[in-house]
Amino acid sequence: MLYLFYGKDEFSCDEAVRALQAGGYWPDPSLADFNRSFLDGRKITLGELRHHCDSIPFMAPRRLVIVEGLMSRLDGRSAAGDAEGAPREAEGPRDWLPDLLSYLPNLPATTDLVLFDAGVESRDLRGRLIKWAKERAEGQVIVREFGKKNPQELAAWIKERVTRAGGAIEPAAVARLADSVGDDLRALAQEVDKLLLHAEAGQAINARDVERLVPHTRQANIFVIVDAISERRWQKAISELRRLLEEGEHPLSILAMIVRQYRLIAMAKALAGQRLAPAELARRLGVGEYPAKKAMEQAGRYSEAQILAIYDRLVQTDLAIKTSQMDAPLALELFVAGQEMPRA
Repeated sequence: MLYLFYGKDEFSCDEAVRALQAGGYWPDPSLADFNRSFLDGRKITLGELRHHCDSIPFMAPRRLVIVEGLMSRLDGRSAAGDAEGAPREAEGPRDWLPDLLSYLPNLPATTDLVLFDAGVESRDLRGRLIKWAKERAEGQVIVREFGKKNPQELAAWIKERVTRAGGAIEPAAVARLADSVGDDLRALAQEVDKLLLHAEAGQAINARDVERLVPHTRQANIFVIVDAISERRWQKAISELRRLLEEGEHPLSILAMIVRQYRLIAMAKALAGQRLAPAELARRLGVGEYPAKKAMEQAGRYSEAQILAIYDRLVQTDLAIKTSQMDAPLALELFVAGQEMPRA
């Protein structure tokens, strides 16, 4: 059997490979190392690949050969020259994709070959290998692209993961967790495990559990505050601010998070005209894709002049707190309520 796993959702791609390894290949776990090969597709030769695939299983019914990075090396635009005729690297490997495609139909029945490229999208490839694989008879090849999840898929993923672990989670907690962490499934999986560990027996995870245990919710609250400020919903902004203060967050820490968010908004505003892909925008801002997307959304609600005015108010608030001109919580409330600091 041949498996092709790839896509921007690196976590799900990795999990699919781990699931294959846990699929009961070896009745005796001590035989796993004799019947499993991990190969670096960026360096391997076709001869080496064939050697591992053609080897007879040792005291087990099947072998598992896992190769990372081979698809993008042999079929990727950057590795083998793009469709517009970009030159190959002078020291690059010979393109033996045609030879590989001739070999794959003769893959031993006792070997499962997994080619995976986590983080690579179909548009990053020229598609020859994937096209060939999709034309094979059902049951011979499995092709799966793991793309980023939309909000509905993300909520379903969280609920399914909690349920599969034997737990339960309330809809409000699902929404809170998704808003807090975004679509980073690796981080979400870690937070789900933490919530399950602390959940009381027989009790569903609720929104309060998420707020108490997931650190990302602090930044999520800042998102809410900034959204409320941009929409002139002063009471909502104050309510979220008071929630953070009641939970023990230091006023200067809250101010620092607000300043950081407006700095991201200012940077996103400057980049808005470039129409960057989400991954590139995140790289430029130095954050994950979800915070970058949020910053760009919020940037669309402000003019450059309004952002500069907010920065001025943030400086006034910081000065008022650090020089003890004003009680820190009151100074923060005046800021989120859109009020100017009294000047000395």
